[in-house]
Amino acid sequence: MNGILYGIGVGIGDPAVYATFSYIAKQAEQDGIEVRVINGITSFCACAAALGIPLCEGNEELHVIPEAAGLADALALPGTKVLMKCGRRITEVRRILLEWERKRAAEGRKVSIYGVSECGTENETLFYGAAQLPEDGRYMMTIIIKEEGASWQ
Repeated sequence: MNGILYGIGVGIGDPAVYATFSYIAKQAEQDGIEVRVINGITSFCACAAALGIPLCEGNEELHVIPEAAGLADALALPGTKVLMKCGRRITEVRRILLEWERKRAAEGRKVSIYGVSECGTENETLFYGAAQLPEDGRYMMTIIIKEEGASWQ
């Protein structure tokens, strides 16, 4: 078999970051198909753009967490946290973030929690604060968490 499989338009977001394309590409290569990857825009960068916020500035760290399973540990990381693919567990994620947001407030620390559902589609929805996050699951849901101290605040 011959032909070329291009890594653009095969999935959503950039084909190099948590994308279905990588699995398709491996199978295509095993089948003798040449694979070429053309970068796209990562979904979490598109979400930040939709919200009108920077992901990080200066020497802030950026942590991309692929699923919400390790959320408690992820919240301890410095800098900006991006939670990907958290729609299936949104009820649990929302509960943890509400509690964490309250705890930070009691400590006198401000956090900003943003959510984006179905970014880049006609059904795109933006959420500001843990309380605004939906209580029902949404497949294409990304959450961005920023703590006080970032130069943009």
